[in-house]
Amino acid sequence: MTVVDWVPTVDVAEDEKEHLIKAEVPEVDKKDVKVTVQDGVLTIQGVRKKEIEEKSKRFHRIERSYGTFLRSFTLPENAAEDRMRAEFKDGMLLVHLPKAEKPKAKPLEVKVEQPDSHPCAGGPSGSRAGCPGGRGSRRQHPLRGHRAEVMRL
Repeated sequence: MTVVDWVPTVDVAEDEKEHLIKAEVPEVDKKDVKVTVQDGVLTIQGVRKKEIEEKSKRFHRIERSYGTFLRSFTLPENAAEDRMRAEFKDGMLLVHLPKAEKPKAKPLEVKVEQPDSHPCAGGPSGSRAGCPGGRGSRRQHPLRGHRAEVMRL
């Protein structure tokens, strides 16, 4: 675990094209900010340097934090890491995470064959004895009367 001196506030937004992370990093130089991605985790880190104290000034209150900062975010599955970009302006770091294009699914027809030797095929005598729901069976076929639904494999 990394110990930091302060944590910048962020806004995380999403639209149909990208995820956007806006981090407030006022009075931080661009050269002191680093944005990395590793193992599906986006990390923003850097340092805000303390102003040189003047001996002639008396401070009544110091509320701003100085030193190192770090924020980490788990990337969504649809983020295109290779097209990610960041910009730094007016004390704001904007990290753009474009969404990856989903391949368009197209239906694929699978040929259904009927084997001649299967006992439920009816055979020459037309008997379906021993098959679920067939003649001579009191059990109802397990899928009869149920809705068709898509299941995950």
